[in-house]
Amino acid sequence: MQGSPQAWEMGTVFLDLHVHSRRSDDAGATVEGYLKWIGVLRQDGYQVDGIVLTEHRGFDLETDYSAVAARYEVLVLKGSEIETDLGHLLVYGVTSKLLKQFDFSSLNLPAQEVLKAVRETGGYAVAAHPGRRRIGLWEHLQGGADIAGIRTIEMLNGGSSPQENALAVRLAQERGFSCVGGSDAHFVSSTGKYLTRLPMRIARVEELVEALSLGQVAPVALEETRASTGDPQGDRGKGSKQRTSPPSPSGASTLIDIIGDARAPGQNPVGSETDQGTHRVTAEEIVAYARALGESNPLFTDAEAAKAGPYGALIAPPFLFNTIAFQTGPEPLPPTGGGGTSSLVSAQRVEFLEPVRAGDTLSATSRLLSEYTKTGRAGRLVFSVRQIIYRNQENRKVMVVENSSVQRQMPR
Repeated sequence: MQGSPQAWEMGTVFLDLHVHSRRSDDAGATVEGYLKWIGVLRQDGYQVDGIVLTEHRGFDLETDYSAVAARYEVLVLKGSEIETDLGHLLVYGVTSKLLKQFDFSSLNLPAQEVLKAVRETGGYAVAAHPGRRRIGLWEHLQGGADIAGIRTIEMLNGGSSPQENALAVRLAQERGFSCVGGSDAHFVSSTGKYLTRLPMRIARVEELVEALSLGQVAPVALEETRASTGDPQGDRGKGSKQRTSPPSPSGASTLIDIIGDARAPGQNPVGSETDQGTHRVTAEEIVAYARALGESNPLFTDAEAAKAGPYGALIAPPFLFNTIAFQTGPEPLPPTGGGGTSSLVSAQRVEFLEPVRAGDTLSATSRLLSEYTKTGRAGRLVFSVRQIIYRNQENRKVMVVENSSVQRQMPR
């Protein structure tokens, strides 16, 4: 099964319920770019059947994605991510009636009124990334907020740190919420990191709302979808690229156990800082990267148009920095025992402070913020969080990136 439209009628489907295209103000990916990437994942043996576009602070009633969805055989639905006094909510089943009742562009919508209206108009709301500071449900709940009306939370979010997802796990355990997963993708290669499993055919947003309302959903990591491809041994096929995927909890308590066991060994370089060198951003690499994403915004692709634009030059798509080969930053203490190690980035959080222009020279400074260990069936694991600050040639911060990663000992 490769996630074709026929698969939607055959039982279990896997949907990414939290995806942002360039219609969101902080994302640079196109819808077609996401669908192309899902094709790559399918070639590697993963099952991703569809995405839900949850653009920030708005909803597009007009655009029909059915043609491009049919071309790539991927379901494309639409929702919205709005900001309320209980944190961010993912809203599915948005109607014109609901849009007339609330200004989705508001930064502090009254959550209880929104939740009531969503129910009355036939939709469903999910608390997004509940473990995050300020914009997540956890912090509001600690302040005594009324969370009546919230029945489902996003337990696994691809943009959240392991600690933030652990808080979401605890919240689900303590409050009995049903749970979903989503990538919170802002660029194509993060699509599908976490997904939601549904045991029924889904072809319309109304069917998604029904499944959410019945609690017939479960969060999963991308790797868990391989079992449904008929490839239990993990053979990705000849010539396919090897990919790593985020670690998934084997039970609801796993992430909480990790947090409870957190410790930073004294000999590890926590707090150490490393200069990772510099890189001059060229117009050519900006254009090449934008074209690879299928991006047509002239601010990224047309030097003359960009020169006449608000920034006076070509600017880089938001995640160009991921393609730049800076020097290695401070490394955590690796697991011991021989056999080599395997590592992966389990989450990435990015704060964009100002555009990067063609001709800018970026410098990067990396600091290891935290590190702790956990021993499980797979051996010793080392979890770490690293912060990288990017500055331009005028020493102004342009980006702050936090990467959460895990290393594990490989068998001899």
